[in-house]
Amino acid sequence: MNLSAPSAADAVAANRSLVEKCDIEHGSGYERLVVKHNVCYIVAGVVINDDNEVLMIQEAKPSCYGKWYLPAGRMEQNETIVNGVKREVLEEAGIEFEPITVLCVEECGGYWVRITIVGKMVGGELKSNRNADKESLQAMWWNRTDDIPIRCKDIFPLIELGLGWKSRTMARHDHLLPTLQGQNRIFLRILTVQLKDQDFSVLLRADTVEGSDSHRIPTSRIHPHDRSFYKAVECLLDEALVEYDAATQFKILGVLSIEHSGESESDRDGMGLTTVVELITKDPPRCQDGYRWLKKDNMSDHSLEYLLSNSIFNKSMIPLRSLREKF
Repeated sequence: MNLSAPSAADAVAANRSLVEKCDIEHGSGYERLVVKHNVCYIVAGVVINDDNEVLMIQEAKPSCYGKWYLPAGRMEQNETIVNGVKREVLEEAGIEFEPITVLCVEECGGYWVRITIVGKMVGGELKSNRNADKESLQAMWWNRTDDIPIRCKDIFPLIELGLGWKSRTMARHDHLLPTLQGQNRIFLRILTVQLKDQDFSVLLRADTVEGSDSHRIPTSRIHPHDRSFYKAVECLLDEALVEYDAATQFKILGVLSIEHSGESESDRDGMGLTTVVELITKDPPRCQDGYRWLKKDNMSDHSLEYLLSNSIFNKSMIPLRSLREKF
């Protein structure tokens, strides 16, 4: 990445292109990604009305018949994330949904990713049991106090995030929706930072092009037999740092952007996520050749400096949750 972008958005947008090869591609046996075949993207919608009631749907599937859940489901081929969540909310709840921002990213390995989006009702009519079908039995606004059978408690943290976002008790990131950039693999763009008070250093890939130095965000591919996002970060740190070992601690602070286009017919069923990772060390470890730490004060690109400062210290990133961290 050339550190001369004119805006904070461009600091990440400059990296949005088809990634033909990641910096880290450990292992063999990668295969062509096909939605609903060997990769599963789930979309879920969170809608909260003026009375702080949550839109819920009653399941029609035999495995969870009669239980309640957020409107959610698997994405189809040739479908964007935004169109997928709009379709699911309409089919299951009867509501026309306007997405506002991604609320949370969850993963159980790179081949199962759930994107939850918060938004508002802009039309439609709440589905009644007279319109029950294979998608759902009915929908309702849940006051969160009535005792109803819940399909799975994994939606409770998502509801809390939605309530916090709506009431502004959590940092807001309005209109942070996926970028329509096609990818043919699942990978992370990893901004590793080492924090010290209100200062930080960021680990970047150093490239020399025609005699001039430039830097970009390093990438790590999610391997089909080693699917955790956490493992992808570990592989990058092991490659980039001289003194890295398994005892070195890090945590994923959140997601800055999501790249996905859903162009299945063009072999673009992949997904790229720009993540910020905190390396928990006293001082930045030494880098291997091809990588370098860049201090905040030395950044010629003030847009990247601003973007990272705002995201890290104001906690305005999308939460990323891993259901399986160490595999």
